[in-house]
Amino acid sequence: MWLCAPLFCPEDVRSALGIPTHILPQEILIVGIPDEDPIKPKRRNLEDVIHFNGW
Repeated sequence: MWLCAPLFCPEDVRSALGIPTHILPQEILIVGIPDEDPIKPKRRNLEDVIHFNGW
């Protein structure tokens, strides 16, 4: 699994994935199937995660 934002380390991403130097990686999307069923986190109230006109 690759855990890095490509905009901060494009050379590392190019090297690891064999991307030509004229291509600028913008995003990496990790896709896969977990080894086991993860436990679902408790759902948070919308009021706790949505902010209007401020933080």
